[in-house]
Amino acid sequence: MLDRRKRFLADVELPGGERVVAHLANTGRMTGCWEPGCAVRVWRSDDPKRKLAWSVEQTRVGGHWILVNTARANAIVGEALRDGRIGGLDAREVRPEAPFPGGGRADFLLDGQTWVEVKNVTLLEGRRLLFPDTVSERATRHLGELRAAVERGERAVLLLHVGREGGEEVSAAAHIDPVWAETLTGAMDAGLEVQAWRSALDAAGATLVERLPFTSPGR
Repeated sequence: MLDRRKRFLADVELPGGERVVAHLANTGRMTGCWEPGCAVRVWRSDDPKRKLAWSVEQTRVGGHWILVNTARANAIVGEALRDGRIGGLDAREVRPEAPFPGGGRADFLLDGQTWVEVKNVTLLEGRRLLFPDTVSERATRHLGELRAAVERGERAVLLLHVGREGGEEVSAAAHIDPVWAETLTGAMDAGLEVQAWRSALDAAGATLVERLPFTSPGR
């Protein structure tokens, strides 16, 4: 990967030397997730309606592969939910993009009673994996929707999907987005559950494989 520009575009050199512009589905800062000349795994679409045929899926920085296409996280988690591979979240019905009663949507609704919101974690500092990597009003709003569900007597789960190698535990990046971290602590006190899971990455994609410990500031 030669460069990232205009947020959603990446200049990539293919193995044969051809240079292409690839789509980069990531709204974050991607701190520590790319550097000029880093190795990438890309995917090519044959859909003639797409403006860009190529998409960046993974980057390799510091000896670690990182899933930078954040749109993949929901598909990975959805597959694991349907296969019953996420502890405590067994369900007969897994409904994606389910609307909350008060507006907004959750990534998943399980059996009509458990709301699940997925966030993709890529920032690594030392042994800790952190979310978010930039201030995110949208992520804070999602926490409010999950807390409202809990206060209605429903179950709500924030699932932090670790889409990268490296790191041993997951935490809120309070030094980056203190509002999100404070909102998370309040939601957890109200009954929001948090799980962190890592996917194993290879050239074919990613698969959810292990649960990681989560620590929250203020608790």
